[in-house]
Amino acid sequence: MKVIIFEPEASGHRMILYVRHIVQEALRRGWDLHLVTTERVVDHPAYQVVKKECKDKLKISFMPRVQFPVENPTVLNLLNYQYRQYKAFELAYRSIAKENVPDVVYVVHLDYLFNVMSLLGSPFDNTPFAGMLMSVRHHHQRMGVIGSASRQDWLYEKLFYRLLRIPTLGSLCVIDESMYEYALKERFSSYDKLIYVPDVAHLQGTITREEARESLGVRNDQIVLLVYGSISERKGISFLFNILVADGCPKNVIVLLAGKQDQFTREFLLASVAMNLRTAGRLIEMPGFLDDTREYLSFRAADIVWVGYQGFYGMSGVLLQAGRMGLPVVACKEGLIGWITRRHEVGESINICDHVQALSTIIRLAKDSEAREFYGRRGFYLSQRHIPKLFGEGICNALESAYLGER
Repeated sequence: MKVIIFEPEASGHRMILYVRHIVQEALRRGWDLHLVTTERVVDHPAYQVVKKECKDKLKISFMPRVQFPVENPTVLNLLNYQYRQYKAFELAYRSIAKENVPDVVYVVHLDYLFNVMSLLGSPFDNTPFAGMLMSVRHHHQRMGVIGSASRQDWLYEKLFYRLLRIPTLGSLCVIDESMYEYALKERFSSYDKLIYVPDVAHLQGTITREEARESLGVRNDQIVLLVYGSISERKGISFLFNILVADGCPKNVIVLLAGKQDQFTREFLLASVAMNLRTAGRLIEMPGFLDDTREYLSFRAADIVWVGYQGFYGMSGVLLQAGRMGLPVVACKEGLIGWITRRHEVGESINICDHVQALSTIIRLAKDSEAREFYGRRGFYLSQRHIPKLFGEGICNALESAYLGER
C-alpha cells in the first residue's frame, strides 16, 4: 500500500513519537511510505532519529512552512492560517500525485486545517485519507472535563460533524477517551468513522534508579519533582517554583527541569526565585532535546511528576510516561489531564491558582511513600494500554480501513 504521511513540524511528540512509531509499524507491513514535512525540521534531533531509523525506506518531500500567528491569534488570523495550511497540503499532495497517486493519505495532526477542511472538503482530491484530531473539546463540558467550555462550542460541534461527513475521510483517530465515549453515547451521523487510539507512553533505557540519581547528584533523602518536555510558561513552572520556596515546603523536595527551554523559561531561570532554588541545590537542569537515554534517565531519577499545566486542556504524554515508570503525578484539575488523573487515580489534581492546596499536596506526597506507590501502581496499569506498538498498529489499522472503505 502506498501511503503519504503529512507532518510539517518536529516539535513535541508528533515526530519523535507519532511519526516514528507509525512509520515503524507501516514498514513492518511492507508499505511504501512518503513523508511530507518542511525544511525547518531537517536539523531537529527528532527528525534525525526518524530518518536514521528508516534509512532509505522512507521517501521525503518538503512543503512550504506556514507560520502560526503566535503574536496575534485572533479568530480571523487562525482561519487564515488554516486556509494557507490547507492550500500548502493540497499543493504538496498534487505535486506527488502527478507522478505516483497514493492509496491513502494520513495527517498526523489534523488540527492544522480542521475548520477549513470541514468547510472546503478534502485537499487530497479523491484519495481516501485518515488523520488524528487532538484539540477538539466541544464535548468536554458534557463529559465532565473541567474548564474548557466555550460560547463557540456549538459551532465547533457542527464543523466536527461536517468533517466526519467528508466522503473520502475513512477514519478519524482520537487520543481523547472522553471524545470516543461521547461519540458512542450520542451515536451521531458518521460516528463510526471515529477510532480511539491510545496515546503513546514511550520510555526506553536500562539505567537503574540509583545510577540515574547518582549521575545527577541527587541524595537518597531527596524527593525529585520532575518537569519534563518543552518547558514554557504553560508548564506552570512559575507557580511551582514559588510553592517550592514557600515556608513549610520540605527542603528535601527538589525540581528536575528536563527538556527544551523557551525564551520565557530561560529568562525566568535568571529570576531570584529560581536562583534561590539553584543556590540551595534544589534545582537541576537537563536542557535541550532529550534522546531516549536522557529521557529515561530523567524519569528514572524522579519521585513525582509535575503536570500542573496552565490553560491547557488536551492530552499529556508526560502523564502516561509517569505511569510507565510507576510515578505519581501532581496535575492541573482542568482539561483531559485532570479528568484522567481523577478517573484513573494516577495522582492528585489541584487548582493551579491555589498556593495553599498545591503546597499541601506536595508536602503530603513528599512524606507519604505509600500514597506515591498507590498512584504509581495505578499509573503503571493505565500505561499498559499506551505502548508504542499498540499506537502504531492502531493508526495503521485505521489507514487500512480508510483504504478499503471499511467501517
